[in-house]
Amino acid sequence: MERLSRHFTVALVGGRGPGPESSARHPRPDLVTAFVPPSGETQRVIAEVWSDLLGLGEIGADDNFFDLGGSSLIGMEVTARIRRRLDIDELAPHVLYEAGPRARPPGRERRVRRPRTKPAASAAGAA
Repeated sequence: MERLSRHFTVALVGGRGPGPESSARHPRPDLVTAFVPPSGETQRVIAEVWSDLLGLGEIGADDNFFDLGGSSLIGMEVTARIRRRLDIDELAPHVLYEAGPRARPPGRERRVRRPRTKPAASAAGAA
């Protein structure tokens, strides 16, 4: 039995969604966001996990997890499955909720992030 913490298991907090073994899939809801198919391995994995747990036939790259019927409890399982499928040590749930399948989990970014630096104090402000 999969544990979410010391005190909770997936079954205790609502169980699994339809899962890949279920053939029951609902059509994508009529959303404001136009359907853009996922591209690349990372987007496809994220979309497959969302599809399995939300019971939807297709997930767009720009879709919003909550607009598709997701909840914070389902999100815990989404995060766990994506971590397993993409072999990621840590993944904050908010990354996926904010950006959809187009999100890049940590360690899979294309660009290097540089730390922010404080601007130098001006000479006029110091006088």
